[in-house]
Amino acid sequence: GVTFQIKTYVPNHTCVRSDATKEASVEWIAGKIENVLRENPGMKPRGIKNELKKYGVNPQYMQIYRARKKAMGSIEGCHAESFGRLPYYAKIVLANNERSVVTLQCDVDESESIPHAPVFKRFFLAAIGLDGNNGLFPVAFAIAESECKESWGFFFENLSIMLSGFSYDKPWTFMSDRQKGLVETINEIVPNAVNRRCARHIYANFRGQFAGAALKRHAFDERLKNDHVTNNISESFNHWVGDLRSKPVLTLVDG
Repeated sequence: GVTFQIKTYVPNHTCVRSDATKEASVEWIAGKIENVLRENPGMKPRGIKNELKKYGVNPQYMQIYRARKKAMGSIEGCHAESFGRLPYYAKIVLANNERSVVTLQCDVDESESIPHAPVFKRFFLAAIGLDGNNGLFPVAFAIAESECKESWGFFFENLSIMLSGFSYDKPWTFMSDRQKGLVETINEIVPNAVNRRCARHIYANFRGQFAGAALKRHAFDERLKNDHVTNNISESFNHWVGDLRSKPVLTLVDG
Protein backbone atom coordinates (compact mmCIF):
# COMPACT_ATOMS: atom_id res chain seq x y z
CA GLY A 1 0.00 0.00 0.00
CA VAL A 2 0.86 3.68 0.04
CA THR A 3 2.08 5.31 3.27
CA PHE A 4 2.46 9.00 4.03
CA GLN A 5 3.56 11.25 6.87
CA ILE A 6 2.16 14.66 7.85
CA LYS A 7 5.04 17.06 8.48
CA THR A 8 3.23 20.39 8.40
CA TYR A 9 -0.33 21.17 9.58
CA VAL A 10 -2.06 24.42 8.65
CA PRO A 11 -5.50 24.55 10.32
CA ASN A 12 -6.76 27.66 8.48
CA HIS A 13 -7.86 26.97 4.89
CA THR A 14 -8.46 29.69 2.29
CA CYS A 15 -8.76 27.48 -0.81
CA VAL A 16 -12.07 27.02 -2.62
CA ARG A 17 -13.80 23.69 -2.15
CA SER A 18 -13.75 21.46 -5.24
CA ASP A 19 -15.94 18.43 -5.96
CA ALA A 20 -13.63 17.13 -8.69
CA THR A 21 -11.81 13.95 -7.69
CA LYS A 22 -9.65 11.44 -9.51
CA GLU A 23 -10.97 8.69 -7.24
CA ALA A 24 -14.37 8.89 -8.99
CA SER A 25 -13.24 6.61 -11.81
CA VAL A 26 -15.48 5.06 -14.44
CA GLU A 27 -15.39 1.74 -12.57
CA TRP A 28 -16.33 3.43 -9.28
CA ILE A 29 -19.22 5.36 -10.84
CA ALA A 30 -20.48 2.24 -12.65
CA GLY A 31 -20.61 0.37 -9.35
CA LYS A 32 -22.58 3.16 -7.68
CA ILE A 33 -25.19 3.54 -10.42
CA GLU A 34 -25.72 -0.12 -11.38
CA ASN A 35 -28.63 -0.68 -8.98
CA VAL A 36 -30.13 2.67 -9.96
CA LEU A 37 -30.05 1.70 -13.64
CA ARG A 38 -31.64 -1.67 -12.87
CA GLU A 39 -34.69 0.19 -11.61
CA ASN A 40 -34.53 2.96 -14.22
CA PRO A 41 -32.57 1.78 -17.30
CA GLY A 42 -33.64 4.85 -19.27
CA MET A 43 -31.96 7.33 -16.93
CA LYS A 44 -30.05 10.00 -18.83
CA PRO A 45 -26.54 11.31 -17.97
CA ARG A 46 -28.08 14.40 -16.34
CA GLY A 47 -30.08 12.21 -13.98
CA ILE A 48 -27.01 10.12 -13.19
CA LYS A 49 -25.05 13.29 -12.45
CA ASN A 50 -27.73 14.39 -9.98
CA GLU A 51 -27.68 10.92 -8.42
CA LEU A 52 -23.92 11.18 -7.84
CA LYS A 53 -24.20 14.49 -6.00
CA LYS A 54 -24.92 12.61 -2.78
CA TYR A 55 -21.36 11.27 -2.98
CA GLY A 56 -19.96 14.79 -3.34
CA VAL A 57 -18.52 14.22 -6.81
CA ASN A 58 -19.13 16.02 -10.09
CA PRO A 59 -17.75 13.82 -12.92
CA GLN A 60 -17.46 14.91 -16.53
CA TYR A 61 -20.02 13.88 -19.14
CA MET A 62 -17.72 11.32 -20.81
CA GLN A 63 -17.05 9.68 -17.45
CA ILE A 64 -20.78 9.33 -16.88
CA TYR A 65 -21.32 8.06 -20.44
CA ARG A 66 -18.64 5.37 -20.10
CA ALA A 67 -19.77 4.42 -16.60
CA ARG A 68 -23.37 4.06 -17.79
CA LYS A 69 -22.26 1.87 -20.70
CA LYS A 70 -20.22 -0.30 -18.34
CA ALA A 71 -23.07 -0.62 -15.83
CA MET A 72 -25.62 -1.49 -18.54
CA GLY A 73 -23.20 -4.11 -19.87
CA SER A 74 -23.08 -5.67 -16.42
CA ILE A 75 -26.89 -5.62 -16.21
CA GLU A 76 -27.80 -6.80 -19.71
CA GLY A 77 -24.74 -8.84 -20.61
CA CYS A 78 -22.02 -8.50 -23.22
CA HIS A 79 -23.02 -8.27 -26.89
CA ALA A 80 -20.16 -10.56 -27.98
CA GLU A 81 -21.00 -13.21 -25.38
CA SER A 82 -24.69 -12.96 -26.27
CA PHE A 83 -23.98 -13.74 -29.94
CA GLY A 84 -21.75 -16.62 -28.88
CA ARG A 85 -24.65 -18.25 -27.01
CA LEU A 86 -27.01 -18.21 -29.99
CA PRO A 87 -26.32 -21.87 -31.02
CA TYR A 88 -27.31 -23.05 -27.54
CA TYR A 89 -30.37 -20.79 -27.59
CA ALA A 90 -31.39 -22.25 -30.98
CA LYS A 91 -31.29 -25.79 -29.53
CA ILE A 92 -33.51 -24.72 -26.63
CA VAL A 93 -36.05 -23.14 -29.01
CA LEU A 94 -36.21 -26.24 -31.23
CA ALA A 95 -36.53 -28.53 -28.22
CA ASN A 96 -39.42 -26.59 -26.70
CA ASN A 97 -41.29 -25.17 -29.71
CA GLU A 98 -42.63 -27.80 -32.08
CA ARG A 99 -42.47 -27.01 -35.82
CA SER A 100 -40.26 -23.97 -35.27
CA VAL A 101 -37.60 -23.11 -37.85
CA VAL A 102 -34.28 -21.74 -36.58
CA THR A 103 -31.39 -20.94 -38.92
CA LEU A 104 -28.01 -19.49 -37.96
CA GLN A 105 -25.84 -18.14 -40.77
CA CYS A 106 -22.52 -16.49 -39.92
CA ASP A 107 -19.96 -14.95 -42.25
CA VAL A 108 -16.34 -15.04 -41.05
CA ASP A 109 -13.79 -12.71 -42.63
CA GLU A 110 -10.54 -14.72 -42.40
CA SER A 111 -8.56 -11.92 -44.06
CA GLU A 112 -9.12 -9.64 -41.07
CA SER A 113 -5.92 -9.72 -39.03
CA ILE A 114 -5.98 -6.34 -37.25
CA PRO A 115 -7.59 -6.48 -33.80
CA HIS A 116 -10.47 -4.07 -33.45
CA ALA A 117 -13.43 -3.38 -31.21
CA PRO A 118 -16.46 -5.33 -32.47
CA VAL A 119 -19.41 -3.32 -33.78
CA PHE A 120 -22.75 -5.10 -33.44
CA LYS A 121 -24.85 -3.22 -35.95
CA ARG A 122 -27.91 -5.26 -36.88
CA PHE A 123 -31.43 -4.93 -38.27
CA PHE A 124 -34.52 -6.62 -36.89
CA LEU A 125 -36.73 -8.09 -39.63
CA ALA A 126 -40.15 -9.50 -38.75
CA ALA A 127 -43.39 -10.87 -40.20
CA ILE A 128 -46.45 -10.15 -38.05
CA GLY A 129 -49.95 -11.58 -38.48
CA LEU A 130 -53.25 -11.41 -36.63
CA ASP A 131 -54.68 -14.14 -34.41
CA GLY A 132 -58.36 -15.07 -34.00
CA ASN A 133 -58.90 -12.13 -31.66
CA ASN A 134 -57.29 -9.61 -34.05
CA GLY A 135 -54.26 -9.46 -31.76
CA LEU A 136 -50.65 -9.25 -32.90
CA PHE A 137 -49.12 -12.65 -33.65
CA PRO A 138 -45.36 -12.70 -34.39
CA VAL A 139 -44.87 -15.27 -37.16
CA ALA A 140 -41.13 -14.97 -37.76
CA PHE A 141 -38.20 -12.66 -37.16
CA ALA A 142 -34.55 -12.38 -38.15
CA ILE A 143 -31.47 -10.50 -37.01
CA ALA A 144 -29.63 -9.27 -40.12
CA GLU A 145 -26.50 -7.21 -40.74
CA SER A 146 -28.39 -4.83 -43.04
CA GLU A 147 -31.82 -4.27 -44.55
CA CYS A 148 -31.11 -5.30 -48.14
CA LYS A 149 -32.29 -7.78 -50.76
CA GLU A 150 -29.90 -10.50 -49.55
CA SER A 151 -31.15 -10.22 -45.97
CA TRP A 152 -34.79 -10.24 -47.04
CA GLY A 153 -34.00 -13.26 -49.23
CA PHE A 154 -32.62 -15.16 -46.24
CA PHE A 155 -35.68 -14.17 -44.23
CA PHE A 156 -38.30 -15.20 -46.80
CA GLU A 157 -36.53 -18.44 -47.73
CA ASN A 158 -36.86 -19.58 -44.12
CA LEU A 159 -40.35 -18.13 -43.81
CA SER A 160 -41.49 -20.08 -46.88
CA ILE A 161 -40.03 -23.28 -45.37
CA MET A 162 -42.11 -22.74 -42.25
CA LEU A 163 -45.28 -21.82 -44.17
CA SER A 164 -44.93 -24.88 -46.40
CA GLY A 165 -45.89 -27.01 -43.42
CA PHE A 166 -49.42 -25.59 -43.42
CA SER A 167 -52.17 -26.81 -45.74
CA TYR A 168 -53.53 -23.52 -47.05
CA ASP A 169 -54.85 -23.29 -50.60
CA LYS A 170 -55.18 -19.49 -50.78
CA PRO A 171 -52.35 -17.07 -51.64
CA TRP A 172 -50.48 -15.39 -48.81
CA THR A 173 -50.92 -11.63 -48.56
CA PHE A 174 -48.07 -9.35 -47.47
CA MET A 175 -48.51 -5.71 -46.51
CA SER A 176 -45.17 -4.02 -45.95
CA ASP A 177 -43.41 -0.69 -45.84
CA ARG A 178 -41.83 -1.66 -49.19
CA GLN A 179 -38.24 -1.31 -48.08
CA LYS A 180 -35.37 -1.71 -50.55
CA GLY A 181 -35.42 -5.16 -52.17
CA LEU A 182 -38.42 -6.36 -50.17
CA VAL A 183 -41.11 -6.57 -52.88
CA GLU A 184 -38.69 -8.07 -55.43
CA THR A 185 -37.66 -10.72 -52.91
CA ILE A 186 -41.26 -11.66 -52.14
CA ASN A 187 -42.02 -12.02 -55.86
CA GLU A 188 -38.98 -14.27 -56.37
CA ILE A 189 -39.30 -16.54 -53.34
CA VAL A 190 -43.07 -16.55 -52.78
CA PRO A 191 -44.35 -15.94 -56.34
CA ASN A 192 -47.96 -16.83 -55.48
CA ALA A 193 -48.11 -14.25 -52.70
CA VAL A 194 -49.93 -10.96 -53.14
CA ASN A 195 -48.34 -7.63 -52.22
CA ARG A 196 -50.61 -4.98 -50.78
CA ARG A 197 -49.90 -1.35 -50.03
CA CYS A 198 -50.92 0.46 -46.86
CA ALA A 199 -53.93 2.66 -47.64
CA ARG A 200 -52.69 5.44 -45.40
CA HIS A 201 -49.39 5.69 -47.29
CA ILE A 202 -51.20 5.52 -50.65
CA TYR A 203 -53.49 8.34 -49.59
CA ALA A 204 -50.63 10.48 -48.26
CA ASN A 205 -48.53 10.00 -51.40
CA PHE A 206 -51.49 10.52 -53.74
CA ARG A 207 -52.64 13.63 -51.92
CA GLY A 208 -49.12 15.03 -52.00
CA GLN A 209 -48.69 14.49 -55.75
CA PHE A 210 -52.27 15.03 -56.93
CA ALA A 211 -53.87 17.47 -54.52
CA GLY A 212 -57.62 17.66 -54.98
CA ALA A 213 -57.91 14.64 -57.30
CA ALA A 214 -60.53 11.98 -56.49
CA LEU A 215 -59.42 8.53 -55.40
CA LYS A 216 -60.69 5.71 -57.58
CA ARG A 217 -61.52 2.19 -56.50
CA HIS A 218 -59.49 -0.47 -58.25
CA ALA A 219 -60.39 -4.10 -58.88
CA PHE A 220 -59.29 -6.47 -56.11
CA ASP A 221 -58.67 -10.20 -56.30
CA GLU A 222 -61.93 -11.71 -55.01
CA ARG A 223 -60.03 -14.62 -53.43
CA LEU A 224 -58.41 -12.30 -50.90
CA LYS A 225 -60.72 -12.02 -47.90
CA ASN A 226 -58.92 -9.50 -45.73
CA ASP A 227 -60.44 -6.17 -44.79
CA HIS A 228 -57.29 -4.62 -43.36
CA VAL A 229 -56.25 -1.65 -45.48
CA THR A 230 -53.58 -0.14 -43.23
CA ASN A 231 -50.25 -1.38 -41.94
CA ASN A 232 -51.04 -0.64 -38.30
CA ILE A 233 -50.00 -4.12 -37.12
CA SER A 234 -46.42 -3.48 -38.30
CA GLU A 235 -46.35 -0.06 -36.68
CA SER A 236 -47.74 -1.51 -33.43
CA PHE A 237 -45.17 -4.30 -33.44
CA ASN A 238 -42.30 -1.86 -34.04
CA HIS A 239 -43.50 0.22 -31.10
CA TRP A 240 -43.84 -2.93 -28.99
CA VAL A 241 -40.28 -4.03 -29.73
CA GLY A 242 -39.03 -0.50 -29.01
CA ASP A 243 -35.80 -0.35 -27.02
CA LEU A 244 -35.22 -4.11 -27.32
CA ARG A 245 -33.58 -3.50 -30.71
CA SER A 246 -30.49 -2.06 -29.05
CA LYS A 247 -30.15 -4.83 -26.45
CA PRO A 248 -27.79 -7.84 -26.70
CA VAL A 249 -29.13 -10.31 -29.24
CA LEU A 250 -30.33 -12.92 -26.71
CA THR A 251 -32.23 -10.25 -24.78
CA LEU A 252 -33.76 -9.11 -28.08
CA VAL A 253 -34.93 -12.50 -29.35
CA ASP A 254 -36.16 -13.62 -25.93
CA GLY A 255 -38.01 -10.37 -25.27
